[in-house]
Amino acid sequence: MRPQENFMSEAADKIVRMLARRMQVQPEQIDGSRRIADRADIDDSLAFLDFIGEVEETFAVCIPDEALDKVQSLDDLVRAVEGGMRAHA
Repeated sequence: MRPQENFMSEAADKIVRMLARRMQVQPEQIDGSRRIADRADIDDSLAFLDFIGEVEETFAVCIPDEALDKVQSLDDLVRAVEGGMRAHA
């Protein structure tokens, strides 16, 4: 179940839809607090980096390695992307 209080932004909704499409599930089934690495379709570092690359390209941001090291959950990823978007605004 998707906690609405953590997913209010347009960026968050888009990232959720991207992950849902990759996992072939409905966006409502995505839990933002769950570790990204625990998801069936992103269970190795190459798949994780591929997903991060897709997100960076979609939002025209570059998540620095030190920030990426802290990304564990989808909520963390949303915060990193939104931070990158604010930095480039």
